[in-house]
Amino acid sequence: MNSKKKILLIAQDNILGDPRIQRMYEYLLKKKIVLHTASSSPEIKKNHFVLIFEKNFSLRKLLKKNILKFLLLLTKVLIGDIKSFCYPCYNSLDNLNLDKYDYVFIFDLKILYSVATRINKKKIIWDAREYYPEQFNQNFLWYSLYNKIIIKLIKRSLNKVSIAITVSNSIGKKYKRVFKKKFLISYSVADYNKLTPKIPKIPISIVHHGICSYTRKIENYFELGKLLGKNYQIYLMLKIVNKKYYQKLRRIYFNVKNVKFIKPVKMKDVPKKINKFDIGIMIGLKSSLNHMYAMPNKLFESIQGRLCIISNPLIDYCNFTRKYGCGYSSKGFTIEELSVLIKSLSIKKIYKAKVASHKIANQYNKKKLYKKFDKIFLRLF
Repeated sequence: MNSKKKILLIAQDNILGDPRIQRMYEYLLKKKIVLHTASSSPEIKKNHFVLIFEKNFSLRKLLKKNILKFLLLLTKVLIGDIKSFCYPCYNSLDNLNLDKYDYVFIFDLKILYSVATRINKKKIIWDAREYYPEQFNQNFLWYSLYNKIIIKLIKRSLNKVSIAITVSNSIGKKYKRVFKKKFLISYSVADYNKLTPKIPKIPISIVHHGICSYTRKIENYFELGKLLGKNYQIYLMLKIVNKKYYQKLRRIYFNVKNVKFIKPVKMKDVPKKINKFDIGIMIGLKSSLNHMYAMPNKLFESIQGRLCIISNPLIDYCNFTRKYGCGYSSKGFTIEELSVLIKSLSIKKIYKAKVASHKIANQYNKKKLYKKFDKIFLRLF
């Protein structure tokens, strides 16, 4: 009788609370394997390792703390030293015995390299949640510093990757074109929720859920609220990851009465919570490649919430909503164009999209789509 396969799932930050990582963890828990985990906090009681490294590390903080160490590290990164680029993640894996595992499931770029250089076999399963060489391509300084070294990192790590996964067709094609490796596409779907669409009424309620970070440009939702006026109410259900940014938004937009922050809920409760709203919205950034190709958790949580889905013209996002008729997209990327679109939608049109979300909720959920992993992992586990 064959012994159970041993799998190690590693996350740079937390496993629980990150929608994509937590769902994969919960999926693997049900398999006939020995599952161990590792992350930066003691969040799981059994078979879990805590990675010890400097949290919230950044070159900017290091500059203030130790200028000599900053200059040395920056110099190494600039000359292409990947191990230095992976600081402080790389050293956090020193106490893990990677050889005893049949496969290592990885989500983060720096963890990928840190594992790949420590193993001899092709046994990494890598879920690339975005196209990392252009993660912050809208930031010229970031792109100039990191684009080439990240490409180098991935090329050196892929020979240890058995299965590569990513979140959308366009990102998969981009990886294939640059790195000559096929990436499987796995949407970030939520659990199925037995809900029904609510008939919209004035004021039309719009919800955006996710995180409150300056990289998400939350200002856009307040500017949209100002243009939409009193017949529309925007609710921001956001996890506050940057308190200073959150307080700044509250201070600047205190007089925008139709945009409100509401308390976030646990991941599993998101569809039920947002079901009472009419529209789920995402305002992506044209300058961000990963936004243009995004197929995020919030899209599929909004489908489970039976919402009408609205966005600016993000490529994969809009292809999906057009295909199924579950939402609408603006012609361009300005807030004015998004406002014009929303104001043009009758209650009938909004409800029609909500019904379309209801129809596909039974198709785009964790139980249905994770059957694909059963086929993939059957030959591994």
